Amino acid sequence: MVMASQDSEEMDLKKVELWNVDESLESYGANRMARSQVENKYKGLIKFLNENGMFKKKRRVVDASGKLLVRQVFVGDLTDEGFRFVKEVLKPWLRSKTAAENPANTAILEKYLKKVRGT
Repeated sequence: MVMASQDSEEMDLKKVELWNVDESLESYGANRMARSQVENKYKGLIKFLNENGMFKKKRRVVDASGKLLVRQVFVGDLTDEGFRFVKEVLKPWLRSKTAAENPANTAILEKYLKKVRGT
């Protein structure tokens, strides 16, 4: 029975939401500039995760107009490396002024990826 309990716990962990972009944006109310900056930070991070193989399944992250399509990320969506990476980088990335102004500048993300990969 211990094995069944462990499997159940792993399944439950995979369903844990790491972030929900829309819920995060709600806290900024009508402040369009802040909402845009926060959404761009998530877009940059999600694109980076996808481009570096840290989602278990490759996915379309943005549409043709640049709108973010992936609005929620769960533990189970990420590879083990992806989960370790997110634990390391999420707070520094979301606090970064560079990420807010230019989310395409992934220098911070690349630094943490090297750390996680040990390179």
